[in-house]
Amino acid sequence: MQVFVQDDPLIQAVSVATGQLVLVEETEEGTFQILGATDDTTTGELRPGPGGSFLFGTEEDFNPPELTPTPGVDPTPTPTPGVDPTPTPRSRPHPNSNSNSNSRGRSNPNS
Repeated sequence: MQVFVQDDPLIQAVSVATGQLVLVEETEEGTFQILGATDDTTTGELRPGPGGSFLFGTEEDFNPPELTPTPGVDPTPTPTPGVDPTPTPRSRPHPNSNSNSNSRGRSNPNS
C-alpha cells in the first residue's frame, strides 16, 4: 500500500460558508491561507473555537460588529410564562384501614 505524505503540513477544514472541504496551510509570516481560494480573503489566522475546534478568519471575522438599537423601535417585552399550579396530593388510605389486607397491602384470602 502506498500513502502520500506531504512535506508541508496542511489542515483539512470544512468551510462554514460553503460546506465544502478546504485546505489551509501556514505561511512564512505565521498566518494561514486557504489553498485554491479565488477571492482575496484567503489569508487569516487560526484561533481557538468552541468545543476544542479552531476558527479560521481575518481580523474582521473575529470582531463582530457592535449591535446598536434601531431608533424609534421599542422592543416588545416577551410574556413571562404562567406559573403552573401546585398539584393537589391525592389522599392515600391508611394501611390499617382495610381489614382484608396484610402488612404489605395485599389482600389476605384467609380473612
